[in-house]
Amino acid sequence: MKYRATTILALLVLLLGAYFLVWERGDIRDRDRLSGIRRALRLDAERIDGLVVEDAVLGRVECRRRGGDWMLVEPIAARANTSLVRQILTALQELPRGEVILPDRHDRNAYAHYGLEPPRASIAVVQGTATNRLFIGRPSPLGDGVYVRREGQDGIVRIPVALRDLVPDRLDSLRSRTLLGGDPSAIRRLDIRNDSGYIQLARSPSAPWRILQPVATRADPVPVDTLIRELLACTIVEFVQDRVADFTPYGLDARSAATAILDTDGGSGSQMISFGDPVASSPGLVYARLQGENSVYAVPEAAAQALEVRLDDLRDRRIPGLVIPSRIRGIRAESGDTVLELLRDASGAWRIERPRRVPADPDAVNALLAGWAGVRITAFEPPPAPSAASSLPPPPEPVYTRSLWITLQGESDPVLLRMGPLDPGTPHDGSCRIRIADESASAIASPATLLDFPLAAEAYQSLDVLSIPADNILAVDYHSPARNLSVRREPITGEWLQPPADFPALLEALSPLRAAEWLPVPEGLDRAEPRATLRITQTGRLTLSNTLLFHPGGIVLLRGHPTAFRLAEDSPLARWMAVSDAPAAQSAEPEPADAGNGDAP
Repeated sequence: MKYRATTILALLVLLLGAYFLVWERGDIRDRDRLSGIRRALRLDAERIDGLVVEDAVLGRVECRRRGGDWMLVEPIAARANTSLVRQILTALQELPRGEVILPDRHDRNAYAHYGLEPPRASIAVVQGTATNRLFIGRPSPLGDGVYVRREGQDGIVRIPVALRDLVPDRLDSLRSRTLLGGDPSAIRRLDIRNDSGYIQLARSPSAPWRILQPVATRADPVPVDTLIRELLACTIVEFVQDRVADFTPYGLDARSAATAILDTDGGSGSQMISFGDPVASSPGLVYARLQGENSVYAVPEAAAQALEVRLDDLRDRRIPGLVIPSRIRGIRAESGDTVLELLRDASGAWRIERPRRVPADPDAVNALLAGWAGVRITAFEPPPAPSAASSLPPPPEPVYTRSLWITLQGESDPVLLRMGPLDPGTPHDGSCRIRIADESASAIASPATLLDFPLAAEAYQSLDVLSIPADNILAVDYHSPARNLSVRREPITGEWLQPPADFPALLEALSPLRAAEWLPVPEGLDRAEPRATLRITQTGRLTLSNTLLFHPGGIVLLRGHPTAFRLAEDSPLARWMAVSDAPAAQSAEPEPADAGNGDAP
């Protein structure tokens, strides 16, 4: 019996030793496995969908990703501080692993010794349907870390950082202080309601801002973009109250608040912000709220003041088509039966198309366009009142005496402008009425350049009357009461036959011959006898000639052309004529050759 009892006792000892050996080896394997992990958590911060923090200070706080932003869903529904949430997730991702501790499995209160039963706080990250939770215990005795345990694992890790410090101890710190989000360039519609009424603006990716209500007109992009940037830059200074049922005490009810609605592409992502009364306890702040939220915020009054715009503050005061003169490729102006049309060719040279095709003076055209670029709208007239049954006659339509079409480079349709004088009795002040096509009301423009610029082609015609190289001249005939001069070129040798001493100066004066100004032909001047004539015959496939008819007052006609020009007194040709007709020049003149008859064909 004693032998049998001894054998059984020995077997029990062996079994118990084997059990403890296996237990200890399991602990060693768990410790080795945990010690081989460099980071405390295996997660990718960019793929996390949710963050949940629970402790005695904050209670339960849950954030969820919405697209590229983060939102608070508990304890309130609000926008989260996206930048701070990302910092927390990145810190968790990079959380270093410290000493690994395996608690005594036989001690039911083993985790309590480390402040983990129950935990003092917890942080959970959600990715899809999976949740990884980290329990946070007490600080280590030396204060060089904190004990944590990952849900589902037995091991305790001493993290050498104050893990709880990653999360703010105030809910407001996790809330976003940005009221509106988005890129200013992505805003496609802006609705404004304030004390002055309702204004609606819109634009497309390929078109500038336009005002749609209360009038259809162009908007000035500078103040519109400035207003949008002011609204997007508005930040929350103070979280006043959440779960608000009645916004009236804050001046944020629908009738009192100044409101702006910003829409992005396609009408999605609409955001509406309202500004209310000033915050009595904080000068410089006003109450604000966002559509879809029941919270009230205190924000700087600058954004609310920016929303106090009037319609005229947002209207474009520039004249379309005239802002950049270099873009203008064509001009057509009409007043009654008078038409002026100018075109710029591919080389940049201007020419007059109507009333006749002649080269244009680039200096004159550029001066005209430069004057147009300075015209601005100084006042806007009210739109026509809607028709209604009334015994009173409708107000007279504005009178427009001039129309102007501007063709721009790269544009198929011209810009149409109509101009007219102001109503009788209205101080002129150098202004005119202007009506821009596709706009519902007229305006006042100053200066009145668009109404006053000349429509006569002579004002823009090139001052080059003739430019004939000397080698292309076959004969020259000059006749005046004081002198008759006819000089011919020998056809074979090209030598001039008996040219007078002053003949080279005459040839030089013809290349080029420039006018001081173009003039309408005075009444009956084309039938009057000229005081002198100059005929220049040219060589070429056909024999051509140009005859200049000189009249008193320096007025010259070019035979066969409908205009006259004035010859400057100090021009080379005028100086030659003054010397040529002097008595001394006549006595020195050789006998002229055959003068010929009339103009050559």
